[in-house]
Amino acid sequence: MMFNIKKISFLAAFLSTFTVYGQEIMNLDQILTEISANNPSLKSYESRTQSKDSKVEGAGSWMAPMLGAGTFMSPYPAQGIISDDNRGAFMISAEQNIPNTAKIRARKEYLKVQSQTYELGRNERFNQLRASARYLYFSLLVAQKRLVFQRENQQIMQTMKKLAEIR
Repeated sequence: MMFNIKKISFLAAFLSTFTVYGQEIMNLDQILTEISANNPSLKSYESRTQSKDSKVEGAGSWMAPMLGAGTFMSPYPAQGIISDDNRGAFMISAEQNIPNTAKIRARKEYLKVQSQTYELGRNERFNQLRASARYLYFSLLVAQKRLVFQRENQQIMQTMKKLAEIR
């Protein structure tokens, strides 16, 4: 049975997601839960989704108010004698940016859709990985059954050969 490069690379990536302490026999459900929990490409989708969800939470925030105080149009020191009307002034300022609620709502919806897009991408990737894992798992089961069948056939043939030699 020949494996092409794509199958071999998938098998290598699939096996690299597991921590191997010994040869543990796993059923298909355990394999799929391991893929769902430990596959790097699925984790990247999850982190992107979490990032977009955090941006959705922060999309409605307002800019903090800014306060300022200082001199305004005051001359540089050591300018000599300055008249009273050219001495500058002390200034206090306060600033608050009030955003448009329609724009905030639209941005939140946009970011929610992006988050859902990443979640759907993760589900699609998981379906691809699940299909490949199922194919490889059942191929392995069939190969094991064939080996058992071949061993049984070999024993039968050896027994038949012995019987033929005896006769």
